[in-house]
Amino acid sequence: MMKIMRNKIYISQIDETDCGIAALTMLFKHFGTRVSLAKVRNTAKIDQMETTALGLVKTAEKFNFETKAIKADMSLFEIKDLPFLFITHVIKEGEFEHYYVVIGATEKHVENASLKHAFGKGVKKLGQMT
Repeated sequence: MMKIMRNKIYISQIDETDCGIAALTMLFKHFGTRVSLAKVRNTAKIDQMETTALGLVKTAEKFNFETKAIKADMSLFEIKDLPFLFITHVIKEGEFEHYYVVIGATEKHVENASLKHAFGKGVKKLGQMT
């Protein structure tokens, strides 16, 4: 598995509605598309509304990215050779919707790109992703 440096791709969300846009902008950055969070947000036409998975797919396509949205559960991480990076949509603490950029996984842990969880704390046990 390729080691992905979270500090090289991390882009901070501006407010609580920007997590999906920030996640998408991180993927763009990782794959060499230099674009600001504001431009991605404007392209997605996000205005005080939460981002939907469909909205992220359509926005990625506007930047010429091929996308595939799937509905999955934690068994996704059992797939051998699962390609990283990708965005995952989770429900935190049973009520808050959030998007993460997943940069790696082991049998027991998932690593995301969030700097809030820097210094090893960006690693979550599989059951903690929801």
